[in-house]
Parts: sequence; structure tokens; C-alpha cells
Amino acid sequence: MPVGQDFAEAVYALVVQIPAGQVATYAQVGTYLGSPRLARAVGNALRGLTAARARVVPWQRVIKAGGRVAMRGDVLRPPRQVQLLRKEGVPVTKDGRIPLDIFQWHGPKTLPASVRAATAVGLPLGRTPARRR
Repeated sequence: MPVGQDFAEAVYALVVQIPAGQVATYAQVGTYLGSPRLARAVGNALRGLTAARARVVPWQRVIKAGGRVAMRGDVLRPPRQVQLLRKEGVPVTKDGRIPLDIFQWHGPKTLPASVRAATAVGLPLGRTPARRR
């Protein structure tokens, strides 16, 4: 499992594959990178994006497990995330909810070589990881 900047680069390589109009959860991205327990680390990696890199990596497409936009932390980011998602056609309610049953991404067809090399994941691709309840 990658650590530090290597982990952040693996997150970015995976997140750029999420198509416009779809979302993935932090835990889902973490699962594709090796463990659903990496959800917080995924959030930290995305929070660390530079402004220039944030224009390339669609950070707004990664949300909380319950299908919600994370409303904590940076006060500017949640409204911007909602705005960007709505622009892509993803409906977001006033309390930040997104219907995952309709808009959840079902994973990459293949992992990028940089992610494959950095993570030895045994997860079948193209399948959404099971969500915790």
C-alpha cells in the first residue's frame, strides 16, 4: 500500500477516472487502493490538492459513504463541491445528499499502472465495494 505522496498520487490517478455525472465515496476509493479504512486518508489526499491540480483532478466527485457532501472543515469547499456536482448534472439536496443508487460510480474497468504498481489490490474491478451500514 502506498504512503505519503505516493498514496496521494494513487488517489489522484483513480479519481480522474470517475466520469462527470457520477460520484464515488471516500471508502470506495480507499477500497480500490487497498482498504475501505483508507477513507480518511483519501480525504486528506484530496484536501491537499493544489489549486492548479484541483482543476484536473475532479475532487468534487468523491463524497461521504452515506451519499453526502462532507460539510465539515473548509467552509468554502462544500458549497463549491455542490455547485460543481450540480453543473455535472448530479442532484444535491439542500442538506448535501446525493442518491447513490443512481449516481454512484461502479469502479474502473482497469486500474492505472501507477495504482496497480503501488497497491496490490485483490478486488475485482468494475464492482462497487460493499458499503458499511
